[in-house]
Amino acid sequence: MTVKSLISEYTNIFTTLLKVLVLLVLCTILGAIVVYPLYKAATEFPAAYTLIVAGVFITLFLIHVFLKARSKGLFQSLMTFFRIAIVAGGLYLCIILVLGGNRLLAALIIPVILVLYGISLGISKSRAHK
Repeated sequence: MTVKSLISEYTNIFTTLLKVLVLLVLCTILGAIVVYPLYKAATEFPAAYTLIVAGVFITLFLIHVFLKARSKGLFQSLMTFFRIAIVAGGLYLCIILVLGGNRLLAALIIPVILVLYGISLGISKSRAHK
């Protein structure tokens, strides 16, 4: 190995390390530029921040649903939404019942969720075969 190739290898190593360090510094600076105003808004105006974040989330969710409906078809998209609503609503109801002290009723909701989910899958599959 010649001295020139050795210097070249070390130059490559240090150049790579420098690039990683610069990238790390840039990510830290850009992260602070993005996060600090969000933190400030969340602590000073929590109600407005919540509404804005919820609005952005709902808008993105509706765009996602619309795009999926175009690709999968309206019926399949509605069935997917219905299944998500069954599971999320059922789990929410279970949590509310458990926190309210009605553990037995919450335990009875779980099979209902599974049955409704199965029915929605059956409807979806029978419709797909027609």
